[in-house]
Amino acid sequence: MCIYYSVHVKKHANCNLSYNLFHFVCIKGSGRDLFFEGDPAPTECFEELVSIKTENAIGLTGKQRLVPWLRKNVARHGDYTVLLTDPRMQSLELRETIKVLMNELPYDIKSRLIVINADSPAENRRWLKKIGLFNSNTDDSITKPITTSSSTSTPKRSPQQLTQSLEVYSDEKMEFMRTYTALGDQRWSMTMYVIATERIQKLVRNVDQYTASRTIQNAIKAYIDETKLTIKTKQ
Repeated sequence: MCIYYSVHVKKHANCNLSYNLFHFVCIKGSGRDLFFEGDPAPTECFEELVSIKTENAIGLTGKQRLVPWLRKNVARHGDYTVLLTDPRMQSLELRETIKVLMNELPYDIKSRLIVINADSPAENRRWLKKIGLFNSNTDDSITKPITTSSSTSTPKRSPQQLTQSLEVYSDEKMEFMRTYTALGDQRWSMTMYVIATERIQKLVRNVDQYTASRTIQNAIKAYIDETKLTIKTKQ
């Protein structure tokens, strides 16, 4: 069972803990069918995600856009994608978190961020329009090339400039979130994944809206640092 920790360390006989500023996340489970960091990242479930623009499942073509290692451009197979899920319908916590993320995250992370929730496409369009983050003229692709350089040097941009970088998909039957074990044991909440090279590289459950930006940035930094260390070790 994956236990969420805030600031104080508590021992758990069946878990190894990994420190990530405000979070302690279980790396090994205790027999539950939950996903953990290092597990293979499922891809078939991406095909059933529904575009909030077309109200159709994104299918194989959409999956190839969102899953880095399936993209037609082989040079981008080493990219990463950030998934933020929330199974609660009309989640105020998710909506407030998105406002904060769009103001605080560097552009190169925002352009990789995919939000998946249980609301209908119409409901998602409604609230995105309300906060000025929906543009019906843009497609669902992630347009900015991804590198493994540090994200802290990228300048911030206004919400109007970032419309194309926020991708929201509907998962009304929660099949995607069920596949990624994002529904939780005790209560539903936000879950963050960093997927790359066919695996779940980083995973944080029970994401807190007040520290979400730092949590995501720390996860990306840790992944990039680990990738660089692996490359250096192999040289």
